[in-house]
Amino acid sequence: MFTTEYPEFNWLTPEYIKNLLKAYLKDKSLEIKSLEVKAASGKGESFAGILLRAKISYSTTSSILNETSLILKTQIWNDFTEKTLKVYDIHNKEMIIYEKILPKIRQLLLSIGEKGDIFPTAIHVDRENDVIVFEDLLLKKYQMKNRLQGLDREHALLALSKMAKIHAASAVLYEKDNKIYSSLVSGMFTRHTDCYHTFFRTFWSTCASEVSKWEGFEHYGLKMKQTTEDVIENACKAYDLEDGDFHVLTHGDFWVNNIMFRYDEEGSLKDVVVLDWQYATYASPFVDLFFFIFTSTNDEIRINHADLLQFYHKELTETLKKLKYPKHIPTLLEFRLQYLRKSFLKATSSIIHLPNAINEVTDDSEFESLLLDNEKARRYKNTVLKNPKYRQILEKLLPIFDAEGLLDGPI
Repeated sequence: MFTTEYPEFNWLTPEYIKNLLKAYLKDKSLEIKSLEVKAASGKGESFAGILLRAKISYSTTSSILNETSLILKTQIWNDFTEKTLKVYDIHNKEMIIYEKILPKIRQLLLSIGEKGDIFPTAIHVDRENDVIVFEDLLLKKYQMKNRLQGLDREHALLALSKMAKIHAASAVLYEKDNKIYSSLVSGMFTRHTDCYHTFFRTFWSTCASEVSKWEGFEHYGLKMKQTTEDVIENACKAYDLEDGDFHVLTHGDFWVNNIMFRYDEEGSLKDVVVLDWQYATYASPFVDLFFFIFTSTNDEIRINHADLLQFYHKELTETLKKLKYPKHIPTLLEFRLQYLRKSFLKATSSIIHLPNAINEVTDDSEFESLLLDNEKARRYKNTVLKNPKYRQILEKLLPIFDAEGLLDGPI
């Protein structure tokens, strides 16, 4: 029996899955008994790709019936996605990363005794059909946290520990081959294409209009309106490589929906993996740190996160030393100075990305609603920015951002 919610993927057949599993399990006798393909994420959970879960029953000569599942990441190409996602090259980038980069990072970390999954295993990269096939981490008892509830310190520290080690290994890898990230030229904010610029500007300007209506916050809204045209360049500068700074392979979209946690039988937190590397680029680690802290942690951590940065720096430093990193490792003070230079990403993470991360109204939660400036897109932006929870968060952050000079114009 074969059922699917996506008949447009005519390549996705029992025969296709059978050949994958035969190669992966190294068993030529394998036969598919049933295959069910459904969406692996809900509406509003994933914008830059389609995640499918294939539930499979199969038999082999040594076993009458087995069950497993796989995750397939793909995309439906149309005029709109051709002009946006294909321009950003995110699917090709992710294929390169899973084929050629992440396995090397994994090997470096294994060489110093790091255990755990780090990131999901890609069991097949299919360029002809534009799909990556992954192990299903649910089978290993990994699970996602609710994106509407910010992570507490325990979860945040474990996620930062894992990212610090990945960052450290990526920096060492760059010293071994300084061309290894040459194809990963565009992060979330980039000058290589303007296809996301409408998304960034309209969210900033719509938020400015909303804030202008809040009693006592009118001057913040005015400042934001006056700096709308500076947003793109200010953010791109935070991605620029500066002499003397420490740089890593950044994930670029490091938030709670791209992280899975594993617990033991008593419910104690044991491990974490990082998913979805399509916006990866070589840049400052603060690309990931700010995005994570301001989109994915609880309200208290967003305000008070100095200890998280100190913890990350400690994990980073220890891993770099174990990997025999040949260059200068930034001191905590040097790291904090880099923090200041890249701080505009605190504002973009909070004003542009956070309202989408905690949006609960999914009627218009489609990729087009982010990137276009039509009636549906404006309705979506107005809806997510009127979220009472988001207002409570932003009312605490805007005075801080203003005091730090992040709303004052060109940087």
